[in-house]
Amino acid sequence: MNYYHIVCTDQEPQSEPLSHAHIVAAGVDTDNDGYADKRHTLKQVIDNIDGKATRYFTIGNYSKERAYVEVVPCSVCHRRIIKTYPDDTRDNNLDKIRRCHWQ
Repeated sequence: MNYYHIVCTDQEPQSEPLSHAHIVAAGVDTDNDGYADKRHTLKQVIDNIDGKATRYFTIGNYSKERAYVEVVPCSVCHRRIIKTYPDDTRDNNLDKIRRCHWQ
């Protein structure tokens, strides 16, 4: 099984409501230096998770707890999105990690 550590995300807002945004890509750290060196599109992440050969995860900055990523329907628009499994730790949630800054 392949494991990818997501360290940042790209998000795009939807037209309605303005506060409703989705992750459209994830930055993964493949060399364990804490920085994204690969960009996986939302489609790649979903296809990899659906294929059951790949798992994505985040690690909390403070808690150091690992949270795995799952594919779920958006409660607002019902599109397939990714989110971290619910747990008692918030700093490892996908919506809490930094935004990617690609060069």
